[in-house]
Amino acid sequence: MTKNSTKEAILAISFRVFLEKGYKNATLTELVKASKVSKGAFYHYFKSKEELFDAAIDKYFFALASPVIDFEPSENQTFLENIQNYLTQKQQVVRKVAEELSLTFNANYLNVLLEAMQLFEHHKKRSLALLDKELIIYQKIIQIAQSKNEVKPNLDAVLLSKQFYFMLDGFELHTLILSDLNAKSYAEVNQLFEQFYQLIKV
Repeated sequence: MTKNSTKEAILAISFRVFLEKGYKNATLTELVKASKVSKGAFYHYFKSKEELFDAAIDKYFFALASPVIDFEPSENQTFLENIQNYLTQKQQVVRKVAEELSLTFNANYLNVLLEAMQLFEHHKKRSLALLDKELIIYQKIIQIAQSKNEVKPNLDAVLLSKQFYFMLDGFELHTLILSDLNAKSYAEVNQLFEQFYQLIKV
């Protein structure tokens, strides 16, 4: 196993432990044991539990969110097509994490993210930045549709983008808390957006 693959394996295994027990309850001894490497090898890559947790959140949340946040709506597509393409990006992220870590998105994932934001100020700031970027994506989709006379021009694009964001965010949170979020979950989101679209289209 190469140095890079060893580090990646430690991150993946440790993230599963954090999801199962939470950051506060996961001990360094448990993390070393789960990683199946010597204590010396473990400390070669990560000097502390805090450093490991920081790196795991970066890899399994923020790095994976990049394709979603970098999404650019197309002026050649309809409102629903742009929305569908955006949701597809979200589905792919959920699927990728589930496949790489052999886990499902549930309340544990949310709890770990909240712990990270409490522990690290930079993760809190990055989370807020993700919110801002996601709102901009919705705003662009709406403005494109309004420029093509597809969505009512008198509607405030900024407020409407917040409505869409909170509708999707609320659905994701509800699903995470009560069951688990997976790629198939977004089928219902498509129906929600399609019906909402009927209210705002010209």
